[in-house]
Amino acid sequence: MDVSRISRDIILTLSGTSLAFFERLDFILTQFFKFPARRELPICLFTWKLLGQDEDSPSYIEYWSRLDAFFAHHGFTLWKRSDEYNQSITQAGLPAPSNYLFIPINHPDYTQRLSEFPVPNGLVHAARKDKRHYVIRVLSAGGEGLDTLNIMRLLNTSPDNLLSNNHILLMEEIVYQDIVFGVFPLLGDSLQYAMMPFLQQSSVEDIVLMIMQALEAVIYIHSKNVAHRDLFMDNFLVEWSPESTLGQSWTRPRVYLIDFETAVHFPDDVDPSNRLVSGLPFPDNIYRRGRAPELLISDSHMYCPFRLDMWQFGFHLMQMFSKTGIEELDTMWLPLRYENPAYRPTAHEVFQNWVILLLEFRRERYVGHIPVIQ
Repeated sequence: MDVSRISRDIILTLSGTSLAFFERLDFILTQFFKFPARRELPICLFTWKLLGQDEDSPSYIEYWSRLDAFFAHHGFTLWKRSDEYNQSITQAGLPAPSNYLFIPINHPDYTQRLSEFPVPNGLVHAARKDKRHYVIRVLSAGGEGLDTLNIMRLLNTSPDNLLSNNHILLMEEIVYQDIVFGVFPLLGDSLQYAMMPFLQQSSVEDIVLMIMQALEAVIYIHSKNVAHRDLFMDNFLVEWSPESTLGQSWTRPRVYLIDFETAVHFPDDVDPSNRLVSGLPFPDNIYRRGRAPELLISDSHMYCPFRLDMWQFGFHLMQMFSKTGIEELDTMWLPLRYENPAYRPTAHEVFQNWVILLLEFRRERYVGHIPVIQ
């Protein structure tokens, strides 16, 4: 017997809001909707993340394909899985305008990349709805990830989600039993990739303006008492790589901060001097990032996560943007890497130093390969 759309929505709502219904609803969901039983999906975030990572890991394709019908019910088509690491949607054509994804006018060959998605880990999958492209990410499963979910909700709260300095992607939530999926607009390259001199043709001006936006993002989350703890350049995305040396475009891509998996939030009533954490952002055996001095002391050592953010922010900048030949730029990142966290500048202080420096450039010299027009 057919089940009405209204009945289906009621069942789905109950499955997403009440753990007490899980066992009884499992039969209904799997029989009427052809959705997977909960036991057929990874039980926790760590298991999700490892999908397809090596030959010994569970198959990414196998597990995500079980969710095709579930996301189709919500209007999403999961992209074709070429293998464990690559997805595409070439037959569907280019996406409709979304104000997040663009083809740079000086790089028309970029078109093909709009329909390709390299899979970073088992938590994410590309999808399409109403001719627009999205990334679906597992935010919570098995009771894990609730802190991250609440932080994402906080940073997406109105009216702050309308602020010009809010560089956080809008999020839609889809719930299946105890799993919460976040749906985000699909963007272009990472800021790290956009800065790579041998792969991208971005000018000094391009990079300066993108870093300014990245600093705005850090200022915003820190104002909300949120520390990221994985604040490297590959966790910033840009709508497109400007590559002005290929041809000047006056339109600038917006920069967004992503991946709050390791983030922490402190209530307003916690004294700033007590906003401390301990331990590595990820377990030691899988942590491959550069380690700030405070992370090398001991697992029990308490440190300021906001100062850690600034050390991490300066990590790639010291590697990739400290040899421009402009002394004021090349030396700006050194304080971010100070061994004593208390001596590191805040994001707001770095931003103000940038503003002063850019005003000096307007008066005295060029920024990048073009003059600043007076």
